[in-house]
Amino acid sequence: MDDSLREAERRARTQDDAAAWLAWAAALRRAGRDLEGAAAAFEARSRGASRDEVFALGQPREGGGDALAPWPHPRGDSAGTRRSRVEGPTDRAKLLFEVELGPGPFSWGAGPIVLPDGTVVVKLERPSRESELRAFSAEGVPRWSFTVRGSVSPPIALASGEVAFTTPRELVTIDGCRGRELARTLLVTPAAAGAVEAWRIPAAWSRSVLVGDRFVGSDGVVATLRGPDGRRILARSGVAGPERCHLVGAAYRLEERQRSTTAPPLLLDPMALHGFGREGEHRWSARLAADAATATITLGRERLLALGNASIAIHDAATGAPIATRPYGGLHVALDPADEPVALAPFGPPLIAAPVVDAASRRYAAVERGDLVGLGPGGEGVLFTAPLGLERDTLAALALGPGRLYLLVLRPERPAVLCFGDA
Repeated sequence: MDDSLREAERRARTQDDAAAWLAWAAALRRAGRDLEGAAAAFEARSRGASRDEVFALGQPREGGGDALAPWPHPRGDSAGTRRSRVEGPTDRAKLLFEVELGPGPFSWGAGPIVLPDGTVVVKLERPSRESELRAFSAEGVPRWSFTVRGSVSPPIALASGEVAFTTPRELVTIDGCRGRELARTLLVTPAAAGAVEAWRIPAAWSRSVLVGDRFVGSDGVVATLRGPDGRRILARSGVAGPERCHLVGAAYRLEERQRSTTAPPLLLDPMALHGFGREGEHRWSARLAADAATATITLGRERLLALGNASIAIHDAATGAPIATRPYGGLHVALDPADEPVALAPFGPPLIAAPVVDAASRRYAAVERGDLVGLGPGGEGVLFTAPLGLERDTLAALALGPGRLYLLVLRPERPAVLCFGDA
């Protein structure tokens, strides 16, 4: 570290204000230490720096609204690739620690996400429908918690230095370093609270946050994405990248009537894929195959993949043109660095947690026989197999950090976050 970097760090830690932390973040980014720079930018946000000041230092160089972090979204990134920008554990991996999350029981959990400084955040929900976000350091030490009445979506980390999630009515952002509430944005009126479901995972889309067919700009203004002929879209899920976002959903309209004393019926188009440009303008719509009516979508650099019941439909992301439809026998999809779906068979499926992929194309998944499995690049060769005693109905989710693999398990008797890493 050169003298200028040392001086910027000293000022940040001694002055401990937003300006000093922003200066330290900028110095780190200029030195090519982008991930550390993003962590410093998060600290600046927690000390009062604006979203716009932090955004330029907290985003990846390739753009987009996700935080520059090992795992900013429950699906790896807002594009849903389940792929990390960092390398995970190797064949030297072993259990480093376990953080017990009790007392339970918990009816649902989500995450983990991993912030730029390695902080791990999970979302837990009790049968009483009280939700809690909990954050732990990279060493498993509790950092903060945030409790909400009712169900909330899984959390995501934004380049603006925040952790965001939705309630059935609002988008909530909190300070990623301390867990303090920063803002609430009303997405729907109280009379239409069911229009935005809490299970919808938000997606970071440049300086906006995408929730279903709505997006919230950096100024807090809520706008609506509209499909063909300006119609609203009843969206199931959405993904976003630096240049565009996509929804899977059904465009709808009200039936036209000459005279009526009752509300006209809602007319739904077939389920379709919809593509939008950087300003939210509708670019294209494409029909989905019949078995993809409940599709989840993943956005690669040039292709959009729609995972259906037994197949993957591949479309050109820029135009929506269909490219191919392939058989696929799994419920989850993860993309390797070439944007190809990783094969599930080498894990010894069925899987009880979606596979994840690191920057070196190593793959990891939890399988029904109760093991955590790591595979080499390309899926050849088993890096490690860790027996965990997981059961078929165990809720599990994976996330990657530098040399780390985090596993959230909601076992009835002992819910926990497990960390595997190189010794």
